[in-house]
Amino acid sequence: MNFWSTGTGENTLSLPLGDAVASTKDNLLIFKGKMGAPVFWEYNINLSDEDFISFFLLAKNPNTVEFMLNSKNRIRVFFSIAMSSVKFTLMTIPRLFKYMLMPKPKAVAK
Repeated sequence: MNFWSTGTGENTLSLPLGDAVASTKDNLLIFKGKMGAPVFWEYNINLSDEDFISFFLLAKNPNTVEFMLNSKNRIRVFFSIAMSSVKFTLMTIPRLFKYMLMPKPKAVAK
């Protein structure tokens, strides 16, 4: 992913998200990695649950769909998204039921 901001002047910065390491802490999804040329800064992206939902909601935006359909790699893009969605769902459902069925921790009296 490339990005630009007014603080970078005319430089476009490279953020290779495919190489990011994902972890969680304090109810945040954290992506860590290193930017590419022209700078090699380390980055942290911290997503709350609302950020995570918003990110996925972008996929249903008509412009997002149009981008995919106009891509030279439309078949690869479509199947990558479809397969990732299936894998995400299959990984999530059993864990979701586990969390729903786990007994709630009891409050400890002081």
